[in-house]
Amino acid sequence: MLDFASFVSSALLALALGALIGLERERTGSVAVGLRTFALLSFLGFIATVIGNAVGFAPLVIWIGFLGSLVIAFLYYYFRSLHAAELAGITTALVFPLSYLLGVLVGLNYRIEAVT
Repeated sequence: MLDFASFVSSALLALALGALIGLERERTGSVAVGLRTFALLSFLGFIATVIGNAVGFAPLVIWIGFLGSLVIAFLYYYFRSLHAAELAGITTALVFPLSYLLGVLVGLNYRIEAVT
């Protein structure tokens, strides 16, 4: 179980890691998703892991969230490619699950691995 200080520091780390990814995506010109989207997706992975550990169904909750992030990535890529004249890049869509998994790593107390 996490104490309050550890919870807050881990939550801020998960938000910061997602925000860094989002900041990089905004800087490269991806206007549809950015800092807030990736920060919240990483935070969602962290919260899902913490709740899953508290309830006792951590692997199930983590996998459901991961599959949800894959669905979001697929839908983002699909609808973006419908409106583009040429096939759009897939980098932003692939970073959705990565951002979620960084939050999961922070939630599982693999902070060093998440940062590196």
